[in-house]
Amino acid sequence: MQISRRSVAIAGLVGGVGLIAYALFGRASDEERIRQQLDRFAHVVGVDGQENPIFRLSRLNKEFDTLVTPDVRAHVPELTSLQQGRGPLAKVAAHAGSYFQSADVSLSDISIEVSKDRLRASSRGRAKLLAQQGGQMRRDERRVDFTLSRSDGEWLIDSLRVGDAE
Repeated sequence: MQISRRSVAIAGLVGGVGLIAYALFGRASDEERIRQQLDRFAHVVGVDGQENPIFRLSRLNKEFDTLVTPDVRAHVPELTSLQQGRGPLAKVAAHAGSYFQSADVSLSDISIEVSKDRLRASSRGRAKLLAQQGGQMRRDERRVDFTLSRSDGEWLIDSLRVGDAE
């Protein structure tokens, strides 16, 4: 079977149009990319009871480089002395391993609002914690608010505020 030049040209044209369509329409929206960052953040701050505390801090520092801004601000009611910045946030998150044998954090009911200039965003939702603490299961659910900014095309968390226990 012989393939004509015309068939090859048509196949190339169709493939090119497909690539252009993917580049224009297949790319994740800002809202989808923000949601992915928030879900990744929730996963990263979870606790694996087998993880060495020093390795946990190292991992969190590395992950936070691509998740939060250098001057990230966090407010958690139980952590009244939490300082601003990636390093202090990583230290607090790493210390969670001394309180919990394991912990899973998930986000739900997330709403995202992106500014008109597409450089800032805010998000509100629910954070759920399912943890093993002192041999007992602990469940907690609270409101959580995030602000994000776009840096070099990536969305990074500027601030997070966890609501009071309900």
